[in-house]
Amino acid sequence: MSKDMPSSEDEKSNHFLERSTRIRVTIRGLRNDEVLWQYKPQCGVYTKGSDQSTVKKILSDIESELLVIKPNGESLGKGIIIIKRRDLEKTLKYIFSKSQSLKTDPDRSYNWWAQDKEKFFIVEEFASSDTLYVSHLGNLPYDPTMRAVFLLIFNKGTIETQVLGYYWKLPKYSLAAAGSLIDRHKSYGKVPYFAKVDSEIWKKVELELDQVLNRLCCILLTE
Repeated sequence: MSKDMPSSEDEKSNHFLERSTRIRVTIRGLRNDEVLWQYKPQCGVYTKGSDQSTVKKILSDIESELLVIKPNGESLGKGIIIIKRRDLEKTLKYIFSKSQSLKTDPDRSYNWWAQDKEKFFIVEEFASSDTLYVSHLGNLPYDPTMRAVFLLIFNKGTIETQVLGYYWKLPKYSLAAAGSLIDRHKSYGKVPYFAKVDSEIWKKVELELDQVLNRLCCILLTE
């Protein structure tokens, strides 16, 4: 059996707690670095629940009008929900309900939570990108997410960043379209919802990445 697949319930609980602890430790390390912290949206890791104390804690920690709810330790956009802060309590009640309506919800961002076995979840401040007008999609405005593929190389005490490629990843709906916050802001990840990054924009990003990634690597190596 793979080391990443705990066999007993106790092992699973310890695995989930350890993963959440690693996230908390990394966030703590970022918070202690003034340069890195400015790049990280306000965020927190919370025990699952929709009680008033949990809701108040989240709203106190995160000040943005829009909130992003994420599963603990998942990838590929699974279970990511974007909501208005006024809808936090009812959204938490719904996604933690395990109800039949949740299991059959047509929106995969919601029905994914019916199978989530984690004890913790993440809430982040919503951070929008600069609006991008995409020529091959009718020159409509989109809220893009930049993706960069890179290597962090640590060799004999020296950290080196090697970028392999970069691109814009787009939501399914443009900002001008009628649709949910998820439709207009969450990356879709299918053709033709991608775009090239202008070289001048990338030069600016690359300058910041060199500084940020080196500092981040130092935190990850010492946590």
